[in-house]
Amino acid sequence: MPRILLYAYLLLSLLTLWAEQRQSEFLIFVTKPFLLTLLSLWFYLRVRPMSGRFPRFILAGL
Repeated sequence: MPRILLYAYLLLSLLTLWAEQRQSEFLIFVTKPFLLTLLSLWFYLRVRPMSGRFPRFILAGL
């Protein structure tokens, strides 16, 4: 599952860069929140087995 999230993140990153280059404000506003959501979900799935406060602080910062 985390690998799929990374591929989706890569695809959305490329789409965001393309939207920035084309100056498409609508596409930029649509893709950027999904980038943050995918990054947060990937991080949560990777550090879920770990215990401690540090991963929770990083996730709260995202």
